[in-house]
Amino acid sequence: MRVKNYLLQFHVYLGLFCTPYLLIFALSSLSFNHISLKEEFTPVKSEKLAITLNKESFNTPRELGEALRDSLQLMGWFIPWESHIDSSGFLVNVRNLGRDFRMTGTWGIPEIELTTNSTRFISRLKGLHGLHEKIPGAPWWINGWGLYQDLTVYSLLFWVLSGIYLWWISKSRSKSSAFWLIGSLSMSFILMTYLWLAG
Repeated sequence: MRVKNYLLQFHVYLGLFCTPYLLIFALSSLSFNHISLKEEFTPVKSEKLAITLNKESFNTPRELGEALRDSLQLMGWFIPWESHIDSSGFLVNVRNLGRDFRMTGTWGIPEIELTTNSTRFISRLKGLHGLHEKIPGAPWWINGWGLYQDLTVYSLLFWVLSGIYLWWISKSRSKSSAFWLIGSLSMSFILMTYLWLAG
């Protein structure tokens, strides 16, 4: 009985530990399933910064974008499909979950224009939905999100298995609850098998 009580308490606290991620997972799923919640950017500010750049120092837009990101202490990924370099100037984009940084300039002029845009709150949640890799330039506590995701997944597995065990040893379990459990497991297995076979 003591083991059951400890397991029940642990089961409850694991549920509380996983609640923030499950809420983010549920809300971000709305962004994937509804066109009305598509990603949009809102202009925040635009400023000119004194920076001298030499075209011969950068062979690709990525080299330039990452160099500007690091020198300006920005946080985010270089966006190659929205960046380019030509003979007269450049445009590079760096983006994280909450901000979009657009940097433009002309070779020979010692300044660049930095335009900062903000994403919608639901878009930030959508980014957290599947974020596992580290964000370049981000502090450790932000990049620790991937570890929290992994811990949540393992906790959910134990949560489910311990819940089934607690249900199994419960004297109040009914045949109808067994039907729903077996039915939901069967439907999940059939759906995953179909998706795997269908590619």
